[in-house]
This record gives sequence, structure tokens and C-alpha cells, in this order.
Amino acid sequence: MKHTPNKTTSTNFFPIRKHEIVEIVIPLGTTKTRFNLPDLQNLRNVKLNAVEILSANDMTISPTQNPVVTNLELGRAYLTLQGYNGLEFLHQQPMTALHFNQGTLIAGQFTQVHQYQKQFTAQRVNYPKSYIEYFPLVVPATTFSFLISVYYSDMTQEEIQGANTFNNKS
Repeated sequence: MKHTPNKTTSTNFFPIRKHEIVEIVIPLGTTKTRFNLPDLQNLRNVKLNAVEILSANDMTISPTQNPVVTNLELGRAYLTLQGYNGLEFLHQQPMTALHFNQGTLIAGQFTQVHQYQKQFTAQRVNYPKSYIEYFPLVVPATTFSFLISVYYSDMTQEEIQGANTFNNKS
């Protein structure tokens, strides 16, 4: 019997060119609801392919040794990404919609469910102008982190030069 690949499964994935994890720390006792993404120098001249939000079900500890946001708290957060043209190309996207590796714990067994990954069309992100909005039920009793996996590809020299001119609107 000949094996035929499942075409719907193959569309769940895209080729990873480069990847970086972005951490946004939510401090203990904060009353803020808006948290800007850090200035990521090595991601300034790159094209965004995809983002994936990670939760405590995916990673239990962040690169700075903080606990990672739970799925419950992830449901109270939104992501906004702004381009270098000053326009928000992703505005208040529920972060749960960008959490693709969701799963369920049934009888001690974790079952993973992979949702379709949302791809971008090579936008450039102005990270310091981009932010997370987080609306907790109570003031956080501990410091924790949001983790965002950024999948990207490099820009060519011509693209970089064009992006640094005043005529560029992308």
C-alpha cells in the first residue's frame, strides 16, 4: 500500500530561516497594563515570517529564570505589532490565537494539538513601539514572563538601503 502524505498537515509548517525568543517580564505587583517589547537590535533589519506565543505548557522557565505565563493568563493578553511606517499591522491580536502548541492533560497524559501557524508577509517590526496589553484579574503575586518566538529572514542589502530612505513607506 502506497503512503500518500496528508496535504493538510504539510500546510501547518513553514521553513524556519532564523529564530529568536523575545521575553517580556511582568514584575511582581505591577498595576501597568501595557508592556513594550524590548529594542532588539539584531531584529531591526529583518523580515517577519511568523510569531508564536509560548505558555507554561510549552516552557516552564524563561531565559531569565522567570516562570512563564499560564494559559489562563495568556487569555487576558493582546499583542500589537507596529511597523517602521508608524502603522500597527497587528492590533490587539489575542495572544491565545498565536499560541499554536496547545494541549490538554487527560489522565496524566499530555495531548498536544497543533493549530495552523499564522504567517506574516515579510513585515518589518518596530519592536520598541510594539507592545503587549495584559489585563489580570488581580495584581500579579509573582514576577513572570511572556515568551514570543520570532521567526524571520534577513533583508538583502538593497532592501536595507531602501528601508532606510525617507521615501520608504513599508
